[in-house]
Amino acid sequence: MPSFVEPPAAAGDPTILTPDQKEWQALVKRIAASEVLARASQLREILLYVVHRSLHDTYPIKERDIACEVLKRPPNFDGTLDNIVRVQVGHLRRKLDQYFATEGKDEPLLIVIPRGSYIPRFELRDRPVDKVKEEPVEPEAVAPLAPAHEEEIAHAPARLRPWWIAIAAGIAIVVGLSVLAMRTHATSAVAAAGMPLAAPRNSNLITQYIFRSNNSVSVVAADTNLLLIEAILHRDVSISEYSAPNFPNNVMSGAVSPEVQEMVRLIAVRRYTSFGDTSVMLLSSKVAASFGKEISPRYSRMINMQDLQRGNFIFIGKSPWLSLFDPKLNFIQQEDPATHTHAFLNRNPLPGEPGSYAVIGNWSTESTSYASIALLPNLAHTGYVLILDGTGMEATEAAMEFLSSPESGEKLKQMLKGRELDDSAPLEVLLRVYSVQGIAHDFEIAAVRSQTK
Repeated sequence: MPSFVEPPAAAGDPTILTPDQKEWQALVKRIAASEVLARASQLREILLYVVHRSLHDTYPIKERDIACEVLKRPPNFDGTLDNIVRVQVGHLRRKLDQYFATEGKDEPLLIVIPRGSYIPRFELRDRPVDKVKEEPVEPEAVAPLAPAHEEEIAHAPARLRPWWIAIAAGIAIVVGLSVLAMRTHATSAVAAAGMPLAAPRNSNLITQYIFRSNNSVSVVAADTNLLLIEAILHRDVSISEYSAPNFPNNVMSGAVSPEVQEMVRLIAVRRYTSFGDTSVMLLSSKVAASFGKEISPRYSRMINMQDLQRGNFIFIGKSPWLSLFDPKLNFIQQEDPATHTHAFLNRNPLPGEPGSYAVIGNWSTESTSYASIALLPNLAHTGYVLILDGTGMEATEAAMEFLSSPESGEKLKQMLKGRELDDSAPLEVLLRVYSVQGIAHDFEIAAVRSQTK
């Protein structure tokens, strides 16, 4: 494998480092010699390899290249069966974040490997980094890389939680929407000050539809309490029931005891959403700010049919309101009532596509999950609705990461081949998300549906 630190050079070789490239070379040397990568030789090799390729090679960096040339996998390497590259690059991303927050906090230059890509991006630091405590940035749930076997990720025993434990855990970390509204408004207002109304450079095609118009943008997170009510009553709540003024009394037929009825009423008056949905909402406010826009957090039970006929909306996670748009979509999330596992139904599979995309693995080890990103007109065709629906919290977060990534936007443009979209038809992107113990480390486009003019 060629070394970045000592790149091959020949007389007249056009790839000889320029002065600017020498600055990047020096930065990579400092990172490779840092304490952050002191016990991670494979991560060092991956970093040196991808930086060298990006500066000296015009060909795209593929997963197979890293597997065979750096990790010494055989020539018949199959990324669908062996996810070692995605796992290791995910660790490298976190190590880079750790370096620039600690040892490299004064570095004027940054190296970023965007999610969904293996091509590093070289950036100028646009603001000083606050001093932070020097400690690993990886979540504690992720097993650390062992010095001698960095490619082996420790697996915890697979234990499927009962549905009620999972729901209780979700309720335990809820965040009030009123607090979120204040934080989101403050974040957007500060970030948007002086920002142009034009689309930011390299913005995602989908976000342009939502944020470039003069329409207001409302963001609706999932109603966590509704999920708990449905679990208690062992039934789904329809949009007509959910939006009725006598909710939840109108769905009490499944509650056989006065105690359960009182519990449902107590839950229904609360206005909570999950921590994961809150994170997605805050990230959406940052994307909005790049367009000079603000978002308006809305509680799911406080909107009505008339609202969906004006303005733009972003729905995060499950909501009864999505049933109004389901007939127009190809990818629909379904839950197995017996196993409580999730999958996306592919209503009209194209050649080579499966009829459904099911979650593989579980949160306690490695898993493959899915998220649907759907853009379609609102009920009156006066604006747009953006739906972010994941099989798990990590998948929904990855969907928003996709929308905030210029590289992902470029990939989508390439798949659409520059064709002009039919504004009256849905645009759907199904993401395949790779996670370790509930933390997404990579994603890719699994399928796309669109109509062109």
